[in-house]
Amino acid sequence: APYRSLPEIPEILGTFRSSQGRPRTYDPRMNESKQGPEEPEQQPSSDQHAPYPGAGPTGESRNWGLAAHLTALAGAVMGGLPAFLGPLIIWLLRRDQGDAFAAEHARNALNFNLSVLVYVIAGVVLTVVTLGLALLVLLPALAIAFVAYFVVTVKAAVAASQGRPFRYPLAIPFVG
Repeated sequence: APYRSLPEIPEILGTFRSSQGRPRTYDPRMNESKQGPEEPEQQPSSDQHAPYPGAGPTGESRNWGLAAHLTALAGAVMGGLPAFLGPLIIWLLRRDQGDAFAAEHARNALNFNLSVLVYVIAGVVLTVVTLGLALLVLLPALAIAFVAYFVVTVKAAVAASQGRPFRYPLAIPFVG
């Protein structure tokens, strides 16, 4: 019969062979400007992260990574200065126990919060040197930076809870 029934059409369109002979699933989001169909992008699973070999981070490891970011956020809310203490304690605890995932998240949170502390000290020094004129620029920048700090820290906590790695922007690598 020249006409195919509707259930057969997805089977025909849904699977075809790649250039390596492997079956490949049709993806309508493929770039049609190229000659052949593209390989579909593979989403990284928890066991494909290079820093965390094996089956991926355990639930306990993800919780420690999450705690590293949330303790930093709690420290920032309490006045800013103790923001690096939570990640420091978690990094010191987890690095010696072979928990690469939690240690990496704690190290990144520690570096970011130490970087923020350095940036704040630089702003204070700049304000003193310019006899307060720098506040005209620093106060609006500080308001934006506070919102950005909160957003980035929450994104890092979500990444930790999902078992994904995360790198903070503008973090100076003090602890390697």
